[in-house]
Amino acid sequence: MKKNALTGRKPPQLSFAQKRMRTLLKVFNGISLVILGMSGGENRRPPGKGWPEKSGLKRSRGLKATFIDLSKFNFDPFIEKKMVTRSFQIFVRIITGVLKARKDYRKELAAPARPPKPAPREFWNEVTARAESLGIGLVGFAPVDESLIFTSDFIGKMDALYENGIVLGMEMDFAAIDAAPGPEAGLEATRIYAELGVATNQLADFIRSRGYRAIACHPLGGPILYPAMAVRAGLGQMGRSGLLITKKYGPRQRLSLIATDAFPLPETAPPKLGIPEFCDKCRQCVSACPVGAVLKEPVEKGNGITTRIDQDKCIGYFYETEGCSICLKVCPFHQKGYERVIKAFENHS
Repeated sequence: MKKNALTGRKPPQLSFAQKRMRTLLKVFNGISLVILGMSGGENRRPPGKGWPEKSGLKRSRGLKATFIDLSKFNFDPFIEKKMVTRSFQIFVRIITGVLKARKDYRKELAAPARPPKPAPREFWNEVTARAESLGIGLVGFAPVDESLIFTSDFIGKMDALYENGIVLGMEMDFAAIDAAPGPEAGLEATRIYAELGVATNQLADFIRSRGYRAIACHPLGGPILYPAMAVRAGLGQMGRSGLLITKKYGPRQRLSLIATDAFPLPETAPPKLGIPEFCDKCRQCVSACPVGAVLKEPVEKGNGITTRIDQDKCIGYFYETEGCSICLKVCPFHQKGYERVIKAFENHS
């Protein structure tokens, strides 16, 4: 068989039963896209249509999201490595999480408008403790920045958020990311999307039970640029690869957000971790990317957004390699951890 021109890999040799399984998996994926309202590609309900304008809600200032076409993923490696059952279970968990978030979002927007509700410091401590009990390892707080809200949330179908944000992060397994690119890393990322999605919904339910409004934004897709919000929430800094780098997990986390009317937020100072300075010298992700998608120099956009990735180059390889993750794998903050990397960097500076 011919090698894939993009990845250089030969297609796996599938048995007749495995080919039937591939057909079933494609059918399931197609049904999932219909359920999620993504079968029409990038077409979706125009922002704000059908929803009343309400005070206390923030909307996009024009930031465009990259559309991830879930129908283009290569599922053959999952079949070859007998990961189909686990994949089904994870996908079902993602779908149910997205649908719950959408349902709750519709309820929030249909509810009568009211002034934001004051929250004592003890409330935020409760939120952090509950998040940690749900397996969420990173919790930060920042006002929702309208310049970071996307014009189109292709999966969650959200286009308005409350004024304050709770940014959440969950760790991906070290060994699975170390196996990138391949189905192990891809399935781990998908698993965390599912688990963090469930935990985000549960935390939003907890916030509502305390009398506050809450919109749970699922980690898969999302209505806002999560890494930039995480930086504002003091969780980390941006790396050369365009990934959030944190002291706790390096680049090895997925993110979500809960928008709430509770205020005032706990004060958060943006951290000075030395990550951009290290990345300027390191550049391992730049040289390791097989398609040259990590830009040698970041590009500043007119809207204040900084681009570090050539999305057109990245996306094709991303589809063909079950989510790629090479830039995570080679990152020293993944391999050695923040403390070791920064200590060595400072000693040699």
